Amino acid sequence: MEPFLEPLLRELRIRKVIKKIPQNGMVCDVCCGGGTLLFRISSKIGGGVGLDRKIENKKENNILFKDIDLDEEIPEESGVFDCVTLLAAIEHLPNPGKIMCECFRILRSGGKILITTPSPVAKPILEFLSFGLGIVSPEHIKEHKYYFNENDLISLCETAGFRKENIFIKRFQFWCNIFLECVKQ
Repeated sequence: MEPFLEPLLRELRIRKVIKKIPQNGMVCDVCCGGGTLLFRISSKIGGGVGLDRKIENKKENNILFKDIDLDEEIPEESGVFDCVTLLAAIEHLPNPGKIMCECFRILRSGGKILITTPSPVAKPILEFLSFGLGIVSPEHIKEHKYYFNENDLISLCETAGFRKENIFIKRFQFWCNIFLECVKQ
């Protein structure tokens, strides 16, 4: 059974990005989990691919799910997607710089990447909610490899190929989370 706060936190992340997803576009959701975002937007997008190491390979309507390990590469063609999403995901990846480069590669010109990630401010709060109260998944919190600040994320994006003027960052949930949007020129 999922801890009490998980569905609420997931919903808040989805609400943050859903309005930014292009109508009729091709979307790749990296670390898609159970596919909640893709199922929610399936009627407004042209198609979607969900990538995760914990999902069954399957196709449902216009969504394709692939069970893959995302340590280094994204097994998709270059320049295919209008939007790439990583919701509460990049902090779990062993090589986020490499994955950012891969996201840049699979985006079309004019495509965007949308990321949510907990900020360093969130670390003690998430640990208390998880290990102390048990209302956030301890498994997910244990898997966090990084807590990025804005400068860390800007650096990852620039190294991947995004231009600084096309990187937009906002904090949400009382400064505990960061929302990042980058557009590929």
